[in-house]
Amino acid sequence: MLVTIVTPTLNSERYVEETLQSVWSGDDRPGETLEHIIVDGGSTDRTLEIVGRYPSKVITGRDGGMYEAINKGLEAATGDIFSYINSDDQLMRGTLTTVRDIFARHPDCRWLVASTMMIDADGKDLALLRPPRWLSPARFRAIGWNCLPQQSTYCRTAFARELGGYDATYQLAGDYDFAMRALDQERPIYAPGPLSRFRLHAANLSKDREAIDAEARAVATKDPFNPWWRLWLGFLTKVQVNASNPKWALGKTVGFMEYGSR
Repeated sequence: MLVTIVTPTLNSERYVEETLQSVWSGDDRPGETLEHIIVDGGSTDRTLEIVGRYPSKVITGRDGGMYEAINKGLEAATGDIFSYINSDDQLMRGTLTTVRDIFARHPDCRWLVASTMMIDADGKDLALLRPPRWLSPARFRAIGWNCLPQQSTYCRTAFARELGGYDATYQLAGDYDFAMRALDQERPIYAPGPLSRFRLHAANLSKDREAIDAEARAVATKDPFNPWWRLWLGFLTKVQVNASNPKWALGKTVGFMEYGSR
């Protein structure tokens, strides 16, 4: 079973080699079990030089942002399974074997999610973020952010294309919109254990909470929803997500989950 992973890059020399090492750390064979596609938006640093040391495919050219780049990768994908990982994040060892096994054992499953390990700028583990298994489409809209870790989300390529890929009008919350449309179709399978590591550092796009919250609100309010019911359901959902991820919740409160400055 061929898995395609897309990584959008733009001047990503700081962390991209660690990402590439994590992608190619298994016994995966290029073109047979793994297809890794780098979509570069015009890097002027050493990004492409570093990428050239690995058997990843490369697509270059200007784009309108991260989600447009990912859509380019989705269009080029030849794998049965699709995912994307950013150029500062990592796959856990054994992730792709786990993903293939789950999809092979569940032929009707069209997407899966798993937890992610939050790490700091230097790669130190901070806290595990577990996706809520009880999540419904209404509660996903009400919470107002993507609590299904994008780095640990995999879907059948045909399903991703059926959903229309990622909405490139978003710059920050396209993964929330994509997961919402997927959840409207069916609930995912939840894989055991973390499948990825999500790095917090000063250059993260998601560091701009005001901007990402504004986009997420636009995603969440696409469909009619009683505002008072949304407020209550969102509060309840946030409480439960925090309760099931105590170290992650504590880290946000006391500050050790802050974006680093490396």
